[in-house]
Amino acid sequence: TSLNEHIHTSLTDHLHFALKRLKNGVEIKNPFRFEIELAYPREYAVAVELTEWLEKELSVNIPEDEVGFITLHIHSAISKASIANLTKRTQIVSQLISIAENSLKITLDRSDINYSRFIRHLHFALDRIESGKYVENAEFLKDVLQKECSFCYSIAWKMIKYMQKQLKKKIPDAESVYLTLHLQRLYNAIQ
Repeated sequence: TSLNEHIHTSLTDHLHFALKRLKNGVEIKNPFRFEIELAYPREYAVAVELTEWLEKELSVNIPEDEVGFITLHIHSAISKASIANLTKRTQIVSQLISIAENSLKITLDRSDINYSRFIRHLHFALDRIESGKYVENAEFLKDVLQKECSFCYSIAWKMIKYMQKQLKKKIPDAESVYLTLHLQRLYNAIQ
């Protein structure tokens, strides 16, 4: 994969400051590490490999939370997206998870396959919204889900309203269908 040239300076600077913080005993916290790992598994694997090499070469212990930050730099270099945009996106996904958990009154199991699918769906939804390339009309499914899965459908709309506010873009009804399906799967798992 070709990488954006900025990775040479941005990742090097990031690693320099991270190692400096670790040397000074500053704890590195990344509240989005798990979501980053699920969203960018290939980049995360490369970041793990890089940190293992750094640990061996520099005799330093790099925490997993730092691996998440390194992952964002690698994904940024591949996707040509800014770190700021990737961070904002990760924060949006994290908040959407909170909305789902609070509304369902549960804590989602981060190791569950349905959670992984949900995270990936949220990232794909953000891709569609940002690119303006939406899925086909899902009016029939919307009507069915609105009746049969009204609780999860209402949660999906809370999430859509949050995304609209954060992204300042209108989101088509079809997204509510796919969100409802994922939420219903999570909800059924706890019943």
